[in-house]
Amino acid sequence: MINNFKKKLLDKNTKEIRVAYFGGSITKGAGSSKWAETSYRALVTKWLRETYKDKEIVEINAAIGGTGSDFGVYRMNIEVTEKKPDLIFIEFCTNDSVLEDCTKYEEAMILNFKRDLPNCDLVLVETITQRMYEMLLKGETIESVDSYDTLSKKYGIDLVDVGHEFVKRVQSGEGTFLTYTQEGVHPIDCGHKIYADKVIDYLKVVLGEDSENQYPDARLVPCKSINHGDFKYVEDSFYLDLGKIVAEEKDQKLEFEFDGTAIGAIVWFCKEAGKYKYRIDDGEYEYSSCYDSYCETFNRINCVFFSRDLKPGHHKLEIVALGEKDEKSLGTKIEIAAFLVS
Repeated sequence: MINNFKKKLLDKNTKEIRVAYFGGSITKGAGSSKWAETSYRALVTKWLRETYKDKEIVEINAAIGGTGSDFGVYRMNIEVTEKKPDLIFIEFCTNDSVLEDCTKYEEAMILNFKRDLPNCDLVLVETITQRMYEMLLKGETIESVDSYDTLSKKYGIDLVDVGHEFVKRVQSGEGTFLTYTQEGVHPIDCGHKIYADKVIDYLKVVLGEDSENQYPDARLVPCKSINHGDFKYVEDSFYLDLGKIVAEEKDQKLEFEFDGTAIGAIVWFCKEAGKYKYRIDDGEYEYSSCYDSYCETFNRINCVFFSRDLKPGHHKLEIVALGEKDEKSLGTKIEIAAFLVS
């Protein structure tokens, strides 16, 4: 959490706030029509200035295109540390994806910043390219992606995965990487805005002065504890030891009643997965599948939400197996371990 940064924003005696953007060409603004106006960096700074009008928000643009953390660890002192920022966004994930042993450089930067700027908060910004996306689809490992996740947890640093917003849109059929980037790497204006919106959404959450717990009743309901209807319960588990309920024949139905405003499920996405339909409170059916492009290379747990904005009160979720499979799927299974209710 960026608690030190938040305290300075709320401190009436602090007039100047310094924000550094440390990274490569994406942070510099490459791909945007006006680097100083439409890049994700510029849009985030603009939001800070408009939101905290009583502060002077100083932007420190310490980005150099085509460079990774191996260069960054040497230039960080003169370009960032000496300028005494209060918050640093670190974005080297894309360029480090082709850098051998990038973890040691990334970790060195974090340790040096923590040593020299103990009151400065750090945020890792995880970007993605078409090449990286295709590697992940093949089940290949990308060190920079893994290291960002690992270092974030190891040092308690927030991580904003802006690249996942591209992936979600591509997988849902909202264009390809070339819809959002020049050449699969550098975002065009709409891509930079997607990145900026993700960072701004993160800032709104962590900086909210009147933040409240919107999920006080969030809970996990194991399927073995409910009436599973036409679905079959089996002890074999894919999540903890909760067992699972399974359906693969047409019209096998499950009804689950709950009190809350949101309903989701822990689902097994696999090569044998199939299609289903669902509805809430006898509304219109919506159609979905437990199979996606990742299933071509590996099976995995996934979290699926059917609705997050229900009116408070009692509701009923109905799930019906269609007994149908996607083109590349090997089966029609629907496997659920638990429901997520809040």
